[in-house]
Amino acid sequence: MGSISLLSREEEITLAKKIEETETKFNTAVLSTKFAYNEILSVVERILAGEMNLEEVIKGDVTANVRNILKRFKKIVERLKRTRSPEKSLKLLLQFHFTTSVIEKVVYKLNKLVKESDYLQRINKRNSVRRREILNKLGEPYLKIREKMKIIKYAHLKFNHAK
Repeated sequence: MGSISLLSREEEITLAKKIEETETKFNTAVLSTKFAYNEILSVVERILAGEMNLEEVIKGDVTANVRNILKRFKKIVERLKRTRSPEKSLKLLLQFHFTTSVIEKVVYKLNKLVKESDYLQRINKRNSVRRREILNKLGEPYLKIREKMKIIKYAHLKFNHAK
């Protein structure tokens, strides 16, 4: 029973920092896509409309600060709609502090669209209405999205490994 060694305090801190660092890299990779930008804004709008439970989608205890968090969310959304800089948009999106499950749902949807687009391309339906819809939803050139998906998958793998 006692053969499993426990981590020292320093090792625990190092591990926690590694997990946090890889999670931030994963979130940054995902939120740098225009698709994620739109998906996150949709989630925030549903929260602000009372259609989604705030406690289920952001990190930390929110029970005492719900009103302040909602006010902060509104300000972030206003700033996001005004900014044209991808770097500023990314920093603002990260300020929502969504749980990993929210970010992973965005990745799932993004990956599903990319796979569907790949399939349509393989069967020579490159100019189909559905493929144009998908490319419009992605919001970026297809090859750029493919490259970002590689980065996202790698960051997700590193994050899961760190956990």
